[in-house]
Amino acid sequence: MPPFMSNSATHGFTRFEAALPALKLTNADTRFAPYGKQSRRAGVDARHIARNNETIESLAINALEKVLQQETRQCTALILSTTAADHDEATNPEDMAKKIAAHFDIEVAYAVNMACSGFSAAIAKAMQLATEHDDIAVVSSEIASRGLDFDDPGSFLLFGDAAAATTVSRHGPHTIEKAYVQEFDDPDHFLDAKRGTYKDFDGIVSDRSVFRMSHGKPATIPGMTEKNLTIVAAEAMGRNVLRELEGVNAEDIVINPHQASQPVLDQLDSFLWNQTSTRFTLVRAYRETGNTVSASVPLALATIQDEIRAGTLVLCPTAGGGHALREGKMTHGMVRIRW
Repeated sequence: MPPFMSNSATHGFTRFEAALPALKLTNADTRFAPYGKQSRRAGVDARHIARNNETIESLAINALEKVLQQETRQCTALILSTTAADHDEATNPEDMAKKIAAHFDIEVAYAVNMACSGFSAAIAKAMQLATEHDDIAVVSSEIASRGLDFDDPGSFLLFGDAAAATTVSRHGPHTIEKAYVQEFDDPDHFLDAKRGTYKDFDGIVSDRSVFRMSHGKPATIPGMTEKNLTIVAAEAMGRNVLRELEGVNAEDIVINPHQASQPVLDQLDSFLWNQTSTRFTLVRAYRETGNTVSASVPLALATIQDEIRAGTLVLCPTAGGGHALREGKMTHGMVRIRW
């Protein structure tokens, strides 16, 4: 597939807001307590789990309402990033996007599915629409828990559910300097969706599709296959950061990557310290929410936005599964912001 890319700097972000499911489970919960060692290695202390009354649409609407109630301008387009269709084949993300848009009287709606690089894809798409729309609502909404096998601690310990939203506006103070996402080959099939008989959060076994890591087998977090995946994801993000640091002119640099896991961010940190003398602050925001797929980058920005100084260069590298978790493919991307 062709890359999504935009180098336009005509628009900027306004504010970021989040919506989290009501149920928050720590590692002391009976489902997670037996796997304390894996949880500590993943760096995840808690995660939010959506229940039956919470949907991709409801989380997205809750997050976006928080943003739009602070705005005086009407958005004329909406972009939804979600992987919902990968674990629910009856789901139509375009219909979801239209439903969310209709709630806010937004006429134009799009959906993108680039897994963990979904935020990069959504912003690149927004910048492509910027010639026609002054104000664009962007929301990443994920219920990863419905695409997990709860017999596989390597995945259910790691992921959580969340939505995070912002607006991309011609009047936004935080300038978007660049946004792109692109696929690359994953010959080892580290990340994809597999159909089979799996246990859900409530212990019900059914035939469905789930997110799988490492050759379609349960990925044990301390295992070697996870280490290989860690290196691939971290170095994909690291190479994108290095490209953006060439000739950089910024006193403060914040790197806010896809919040995959502690091992991935440790590897990214090590890679960058060995490759560049440029000093930076690396954001780590996964402990209380886990890996929230395409929502992880804007969710972290919602947490740290009031601490970022004007003029700071904020780099948001992403890496993860391919377009629609396409087998044999992964993605990498970047959103570059001047705060």
